[in-house]
Amino acid sequence: MKKHQYIIAGNWQAKENGTVETVRISPASMKIVTDPDRCSGCRLCEMVCTLRQEGEVIPSLSRIRINSDSLSGKDVNITLCHQCRAPNCLLACPLDAIQVDERTGARIVNEERCTGCGLCVQECHLGEIWLNKANRKAYKCDLCRGEPECVKFCPQKALSISSILQSGDGDSICDMDG
Repeated sequence: MKKHQYIIAGNWQAKENGTVETVRISPASMKIVTDPDRCSGCRLCEMVCTLRQEGEVIPSLSRIRINSDSLSGKDVNITLCHQCRAPNCLLACPLDAIQVDERTGARIVNEERCTGCGLCVQECHLGEIWLNKANRKAYKCDLCRGEPECVKFCPQKALSISSILQSGDGDSICDMDG
């Protein structure tokens, strides 16, 4: 079994040592911050997301998911990719189909490389990446390439953009058996 050592952020020199492969993963420069207390559960974010991503309104393919008690509208849960510092989805993909956007640092799915094996979905402990049943490709929030539609159109301002500042404290290391 091949062992991977992933270094996230900071400066380092790549070294190959027998069965260890060292890979640099740049951190995201931004992420979407959610405030479930402000969310009305209108799901407009899901609609504008799929309109941008799919060219039509298909809430089941939204990269943001709103779940709430349908009777009261309370207990809203907003699910979308946190753009993890050590992204398990990216680390699990055997074909490097999940990549880092050079401009935003967002973890994005390269559909041409994705085979729909589902390893990324299994490894995301937050449940923030899904498989499209029609085309068998993984999909997740890609921050709309730096201009998230959901944030622009949220009438309750339950979504906002947060810049992620580089701490410069050195490297974070995540080991994963693969």
